[in-house]
Amino acid sequence: MAERASRRDGRLARRRDDHGRWRRRSGGPGRAGPLSRGRGGVRSFVALELPEALCAPLADLADRVPLGRPVPEDNLHLTLAFLGDQPLAALEEVAGALDALPWGPVPLTVTGLGVFGAGAPRQVHAAVAPDLELIGTERRAASAARAAGLALAHRRFVPHVTLARLGGRRLSPDAAGRLAAFLTAAGNLHLGPVPAPALTLYESTLTPDGPIYTPLTTWPLPAD
Repeated sequence: MAERASRRDGRLARRRDDHGRWRRRSGGPGRAGPLSRGRGGVRSFVALELPEALCAPLADLADRVPLGRPVPEDNLHLTLAFLGDQPLAALEEVAGALDALPWGPVPLTVTGLGVFGAGAPRQVHAAVAPDLELIGTERRAASAARAAGLALAHRRFVPHVTLARLGGRRLSPDAAGRLAAFLTAAGNLHLGPVPAPALTLYESTLTPDGPIYTPLTTWPLPAD
């Protein structure tokens, strides 16, 4: 059963302080940071945070990917809805729509490894089982964003956690062989099920050293 009270304890108050930042209510997880604006506003997404029981082994696995740039442990997450660049007012509407919904427990089960981008791989990821609770959470998050006025693309939801980014370039035979060997050796990965601790609206700031993810609003999720 969803627990609205605990979820509200972790909300960011949707108002800004004297420095133009959203402020988090005391006692909740996550952190609030300055909002950076691209040409179209704040680049953002809604995601599930990962429990330590998944983060630690997945971070270790990310460091072992033989190609590309591993995702830092603090950046590991499961994206539910990518919002793109949005005005601050639109994100406030999204946060309000998400806050109005009941959120139940979301068990996460890692079921192996995969790659997006055949021939020119963009990333290596850990696949997550599309359980009913996870699919329902994704649909509610996307529906809340659309109800707030965002025009999200309708894409098939493939739940995953990105472990390393490869850049989308065609690989040499040697590099392709090393990647294939890694996927074969680690492909029997199975972790969980363990409950996701929270659902979070993130800001994503792109930098030459990789993206920086800043929690804007966090809703703790019940474990059962």
